[in-house]
Amino acid sequence: MTWRWVWARAQLTGVVASALMWLVLAALAPMFVAAYGLLAVAVVAGWPTWPVLWWRYGARRLGSVESEAVWRALVPEEWLRGRNQPRLWVGSRVDADAVAADTQKLVLSERLVAHLAHHEVSDREVCRIVVCGFALVEVNRSRLVATVEVFGAPWALLTIVAGTLAGPVEGRRLVGFAWRIRWLFVILAAIDLYGRGHWPGLVMLVLLAAATVTTPRWSRAWAIRRAEMTVRHDRPGTGAARSHDASTSPGRAPARPKVRRGDGR
Repeated sequence: MTWRWVWARAQLTGVVASALMWLVLAALAPMFVAAYGLLAVAVVAGWPTWPVLWWRYGARRLGSVESEAVWRALVPEEWLRGRNQPRLWVGSRVDADAVAADTQKLVLSERLVAHLAHHEVSDREVCRIVVCGFALVEVNRSRLVATVEVFGAPWALLTIVAGTLAGPVEGRRLVGFAWRIRWLFVILAAIDLYGRGHWPGLVMLVLLAAATVTTPRWSRAWAIRRAEMTVRHDRPGTGAARSHDASTSPGRAPARPKVRRGDGR
């Protein structure tokens, strides 16, 4: 199963819920929905640009001194560094130590940059972090993912509010007990709707009950898949770690570019 399929399942509930919210908003405030639609098109079109990077990660260009520290760890030999190397950014809203927005933009966390400034991170660890950052580059640069994220803004806002309100009581036994007996209320509501012949309400109730099971399960499956993608890139002999080992292995000088006979005349 591809990552796109696993990701799509995890977004299904958010897409459906957001679509219902947008329908209500379209009836109440059509001008707002139209303006947001234009803004959404601009955001998706400019997904890899600096304004969107700032909106997603709070990103700004990394200074020359910090950039040199990163490149010194990744590619110790200066003459091996090329023009196609990714640009380095530092972000204030980065969940991991490093996130690759696309193949040419690497966003580092402020915490990692601070450790680099004080020489608290080894070169090998920097390589590992960067390789893990590029593990999800296909997800981060996908326009489909961008479209779903922009469209699902109402659901994302709702989950943030619900998480904030439920945080203080999340570990209480009473809350867990109430969640487990939700099926009793679902059955009672289904019997009532069936008795009144309210078929649209009954269908919505069944879908809502199914979502309480599938949404956590599919979200966990997507989290596991992201972790697996990161682990695959973190294996020895891949990506930046392989090039770093080749350029720093003891007793082995890095290969110089071949010069054809007669070029030095």
